[in-house]
Amino acid sequence: MKPPLFLVFCLIILFQISCSREETKSSENAISSFELTIDGEIYTGLINPTNGKITLQIDVQVPISLVPSMVYSDRASISPNEKSVQNFNDIIRYTVTAENGLEKIYTVVIENLGDTEENTAPSTMEFLGVEFNKREFTVDWTDAEDSDPVTYIVYKNAAEVGEFSESKATMPFTYNQTETITIFATDKKGGTSKLEFAIETPTSELIFVRNSSGILYAIDTKVRDILWVGKSVDAFFAPVLNKGEVLSSWDRKLIGLDLLTGKEMQVYDSIVSNISHS
Repeated sequence: MKPPLFLVFCLIILFQISCSREETKSSENAISSFELTIDGEIYTGLINPTNGKITLQIDVQVPISLVPSMVYSDRASISPNEKSVQNFNDIIRYTVTAENGLEKIYTVVIENLGDTEENTAPSTMEFLGVEFNKREFTVDWTDAEDSDPVTYIVYKNAAEVGEFSESKATMPFTYNQTETITIFATDKKGGTSKLEFAIETPTSELIFVRNSSGILYAIDTKVRDILWVGKSVDAFFAPVLNKGEVLSSWDRKLIGLDLLTGKEMQVYDSIVSNISHS
C-alpha cells in the first residue's frame, strides 16, 4: 500500500528543515557577562565588544586564585575553561570559538581602585638583531622595563605570532620579502609600549628538477630540502624566469609558477611572446 501523498510531502519538508539546521552553524562568539566574587562581594566586568577588553574596577586586594562567573554564546566553546582557577593579577585572555570556527579573544584587566599610584607604561624597546636558521628567523630586542611583569605580543605583517615572556621570538619567514615586525609590551595594568621594524629576508636559491614521471620539484639549496612539489608537467624551461615565476608547460599551455609556492600564477600564449616581455 502506497503512503498518502500528503504524508510524503510532510516528510520531505521535515527532511529539508533538518538538513538546513545541520548546515547552518552559528557564528556567535561573544562573552555577554563576566563577574568575580571576592569576600562575598560581586564585581561586574565592563565588556567592550569591539576590542574584547573586559575591565573590572576592584577596591580590595585580588586573590591569586579565582574562578570567574561568565556567560558566553550558547553554541560556542571557550579556552581556557570558564571553570578554571585563574590569577587575575596577571593579564588573562579567553578565546571564544563559535560553532563555525570563528574566534574572538577577550582580555581581562583589573583596575585596582585602592592603588593610588599612577601606572606608567613599560619603557621603550630597541631592536637588537635577527638570526636566520633554515626557514625561520629569531628577532631580539631590549627588555621593556616596568615595575610589573611584562608580556610581549608579537605580530608579523599584522598577523599575531604569539605572546612571549622574554624579549626574543622565533617565527617562519618567506624568501625575498620584507617582513614587518610589530611588538607590544604590556603590563598587567594595561600600560603599553610599541616597537616596529622591518626585516629583509634572504634571497631564495632554488634548483628545479623534473623527474622521470614529469613531477616538478623545487629544491631549496640553502637548507637542502624540498620547498614544494608541483604536478606533472609536459616540459620545464629551467633558464626561463619572469617576474618571480618559473615557466613550465602542460596541456600545450605555457604556465608561470610562483617560485616559492609552486602555485599557478599565469597562463601565457607562447614562450616566444613571454620572453619578449622579460
